[in-house]
Amino acid sequence: MTISKSRRFRRLATFSIVVVALASANGCAALPFDPPNSGAVSIQASETGLRITVCKSITATRIWLQSRNVAEGRAWSQLWDATGQSHLERLTMISTSGTEGFGAATTQPSLASGEELSLMIVGTESESIDAEFGPLPESGLSKDQWLQSDGSSSSEPCPSPKSAK
Repeated sequence: MTISKSRRFRRLATFSIVVVALASANGCAALPFDPPNSGAVSIQASETGLRITVCKSITATRIWLQSRNVAEGRAWSQLWDATGQSHLERLTMISTSGTEGFGAATTQPSLASGEELSLMIVGTESESIDAEFGPLPESGLSKDQWLQSDGSSSSEPCPSPKSAK
């Protein structure tokens, strides 16, 4: 009986190795460090907080926003943890000062130099948008330009790859 279990284990191990090798060779492997939705949101300062533009449609069920400032020795702190449900079309703007279906952020983010922001919009059917911004530039976050998660800025909230600066 031990020999039979050992053979099954070897077959399963061999099969697993073959599947992983084939998936990797085809570029289909999902690695934990791959950015899931790079470019799916952009941010901009406003008079009352932070504006976030969604660059891909998603039915959102939760919004998380955290900030930290390594230079000042501040670790990640929760600013906004809102649950609700709203279908956000591409180019929908949400705001930390209040978004229909989700309310306002508990604490408005600092948009000063060196600040880092982490945003997650959890959707239905296991889709989500996860983006990090920062450290913010010395001048802070602009009210005129949209900051993309890749660090570039643009006059458009969701630029095509060609028009991003």
